[in-house]
Amino acid sequence: MITLRYTAPVKCLFLKRYQMITIGEKLVKLLIDLNFDSHPIIIHCFSNGGAFLYQNFSLALEKCPKPIPIKGVIFDSAPGKRRILSLFRAISAILGGNVFYNIFDVALDDDVPVHDLAL
Repeated sequence: MITLRYTAPVKCLFLKRYQMITIGEKLVKLLIDLNFDSHPIIIHCFSNGGAFLYQNFSLALEKCPKPIPIKGVIFDSAPGKRRILSLFRAISAILGGNVFYNIFDVALDDDVPVHDLAL
């Protein structure tokens, strides 16, 4: 059995979601480059981020000139209703620290356009 694992960066999950398109395309390319297209593939998506990444991965698969045999998809703890407090609790669980500190840390991040903070 072959296992390929990927966890998207936190900023891509919440603030720079447009980058997930490129990540999905790169994962498809990696499967082809490693000749995994000749093996049956089962995808395990964890949480909302995994489900969102799978959405972009499956869109990239549709554009792929070579068929990749996806035999199944497991959605583990996803998707869920989006709530702002749940978002910052999830970020705090990943980053550690106080929920309110993380809110201000994200809000003051220079890489984040102001319009992306409104969920």
